[in-house]
Amino acid sequence: TDQRQLEDLIIETMYLNLIKGKLNQKQQILKIHDVFGRDVRVSSLPDIIRKLKLWKDHCVQARSILSENINLIQKSREDDRQEQLSIEQKIFDIKTSILEMTMRDDVY
Repeated sequence: TDQRQLEDLIIETMYLNLIKGKLNQKQQILKIHDVFGRDVRVSSLPDIIRKLKLWKDHCVQARSILSENINLIQKSREDDRQEQLSIEQKIFDIKTSILEMTMRDDVY
């Protein structure tokens, strides 16, 4: 229904902090205490642009750091895998050696 859609829209805008207020479903009243403004003064644009550029630079830096960390983790994972394979090969070699010694002892 239209009423339910309106209630959902109001609730969504409240979750997004676009409006702050109290919704009384029983009385079908919305009391708005605060709203998030959309209008921007032209004089504010340089500061907004500066902040957005700074935010973008931080995002680029964070992406670079994350990429480096991912590469380090992948290398560490591959090194661990190679070490595990080496250990498994040593275990196999020792077992084979023990088995060969046991077989020689059984022959004598």
